[in-house]
Amino acid sequence: MNLSEALKARVEKELLQFERYFENIVYAHVRFEDDKSGSSARLDVKVYGDVLTISAKADNPFAALEGATDRMKRQIKEYNSRLKERKRRAISTQQAVEEMRPKDTEE
Repeated sequence: MNLSEALKARVEKELLQFERYFENIVYAHVRFEDDKSGSSARLDVKVYGDVLTISAKADNPFAALEGATDRMKRQIKEYNSRLKERKRRAISTQQAVEEMRPKDTEE
C-alpha cells in the first residue's frame, strides 16, 4: 500500500508519543493493509527483549492507526508497570536475604 504524506506524518506523530510512556523503545514498525472490509494497521514495538504487537481494523487507515496506537499506549503502560513491579519485588527480596544473613560481631 502506498502511503500518503499525511498518513506518514500521522504515523510519525503517533509513534513519537510512545516515548512519553516508555523511554527504552528500540523500534516501532507499522504495517497497513487494505481489503474489502476496510483497512487494518498492525503495530510492532520492540522494548528490551520483548515485542509488543497490536492490530486494529477500521474503515480507513487513519482510524485503524488511531485504534492501534491507543491500544498500544495502554499495552506499553502495562508493560512499564510490570517492569517496575518486578524491580520492587527484586529489591524487597534482596533486602530480606540481607536481613537473614548473620551479623558479624566484633569482640
